[in-house]
Amino acid sequence: MNPIAEYLEKEAISQAWFGKQLGVSQGLVQHWLTGRRPVTLETALDIEERFGIDAESLNADLKSLFERLEKRTLKKLKEKKASVNKT
Repeated sequence: MNPIAEYLEKEAISQAWFGKQLGVSQGLVQHWLTGRRPVTLETALDIEERFGIDAESLNADLKSLFERLEKRTLKKLKEKKASVNKT
């Protein structure tokens, strides 16, 4: 079952109320529940912060993006450290 659907059912929350808290329509929430539209990275993080639903569980691509972002950030930090050490 979709993590959002599980949360809504467990907490007895309507799609309309959930969407309103996030500033999106009930229709968009319905699309997330059916898989018709993915949850964006920004929205997934908002949902995680507000409702405690793991952001990575909301979009299969997020875990991959987080890993890639982490690798890129580490690479940039290493490059910056190397350039500082040269001077």
